Amino acid sequence: MALANVTLTNTFDEWRIRTNQIIVNLDQNDIITYAARDHANAAHLTANAGYVQANTARVHANAAHLTANAGYVQANTAYDAANNSSNTAVAAFGKANTAGTDATNAFAKANTAGTDATNAYEQANTALETAQEAFAQANTGDTTGIAAIAQANTARVHANAAFLQANTARVHANAAFTTANAALVNTSTTIAGSLTTTQKFITTTGIQFATNTISNYTVSTSEPSGGNEGDVWVVVT
Repeated sequence: MALANVTLTNTFDEWRIRTNQIIVNLDQNDIITYAARDHANAAHLTANAGYVQANTARVHANAAHLTANAGYVQANTAYDAANNSSNTAVAAFGKANTAGTDATNAFAKANTAGTDATNAYEQANTALETAQEAFAQANTGDTTGIAAIAQANTARVHANAAFLQANTARVHANAAFTTANAALVNTSTTIAGSLTTTQKFITTTGIQFATNTISNYTVSTSEPSGGNEGDVWVVVT
């Protein structure tokens, strides 16, 4: 509340009442200053300075009993200082509230970041499991590929064996042909003239045989069927 000015014509009780009003007002400012100090450490020094000023003003107000004018001036000065201190304390309180709000927002952000980190961790685990499954599939494919190579190698071995069998059959056929030719019998120790083939028959010229036909030579994959005496039938398997 506003303080009324006093003059030298006021009575002592008026001086006392108004001085007490100043003291009560200063005490109220002290309460505001303490509350501001509790809410904001940053305003603590300023609030302390206001409190010291208020105490000084109260001492000066008490001294106004002896020196009225000087006490009045000091009381007004103390009141202004207390108002300033109160305003500073209120501003500090607002700052403290703002800081509290910022701290709450920061806490919420930290919680959100924690949730994001947890989600990222779960995603990483899922990716790891997928990679492990892919690795297992690749290993299975590698095993299958190795088995396929083994099968191919087996097939190649079989093909080689078949090729060798075919070569062996060819050798046997050649040997049979040679044996058949060597089995030709003649009264002479040598065969004079030349050998020709006519319609798969081997004949001679210039030699006295009962017939020109020496042998009928047949190469087949079937067993012999039919034919004449002296024919050669080679079965190829």
